[in-house]
Amino acid sequence: MELQNEWIIIIAIIQFGMIISDSFYKLRKCRKINVVNGELHSQVKMMFSFSMILMAFVFWECSANENLKPYLMLLFIGMTFSTIGDIIMARIVKVKDRLSYAIIFFILAHMSYIGSYILATSKLEGNFIYLIFIIPIGYIFTTIIWSKFVKNKMKSKKINYLSLVYSLVIVTMMMISLNLTITTTTKFLLTTVGAIVFMLSDLIIGISEIKEKGPKNQSIWVWITYVIGQMCIIYNYLLFI
Repeated sequence: MELQNEWIIIIAIIQFGMIISDSFYKLRKCRKINVVNGELHSQVKMMFSFSMILMAFVFWECSANENLKPYLMLLFIGMTFSTIGDIIMARIVKVKDRLSYAIIFFILAHMSYIGSYILATSKLEGNFIYLIFIIPIGYIFTTIIWSKFVKNKMKSKKINYLSLVYSLVIVTMMMISLNLTITTTTKFLLTTVGAIVFMLSDLIIGISEIKEKGPKNQSIWVWITYVIGQMCIIYNYLLFI
């Protein structure tokens, strides 16, 4: 089945547009009624997340590039895990330890993304030599950032260390995507940009949900950066069509 780039671009514009329009609406409303922590409508969040699952599945099923099939399959699985995390964070499914369960599903999502980038690197005859140098530096830097901006002694050890594990997993995802871009083709650059923006989104969550010192309307800024990150990761495939 041949993908029509024009329709895909229209879908992407609609996805991003509904998030941005709802964000502006909520920010304006919060300013008007003097509320500092507005949230996007849950329906808008879910429409975005489920539509991203659908697009990831379409890319996987319709791809004629056999080298990218395993990569696209794992992106679809990762987007599915991310959506489960979104459902939990949006309180659509109510669980006692909401943040911990959401972190676990996002860890699974990023593990899927890591697997997809490793497979793509191997299939496209890249190598992993740069990871020897950048992973130790990335882990040290991430641990320092986590200790300063996320760690909260007033919170349980469980949530603190789970957030540290998550931080190390997502920075691993970013570094492997960077290695993929460096050792195979710059067509994956959008994926690396998405990974970096995704990290920013999760840093805002860590500061606000764990450190409890987040910016005003943190949920809105989390979703804007999250949407940009996910769209860069999933829609990067268009550069190969």
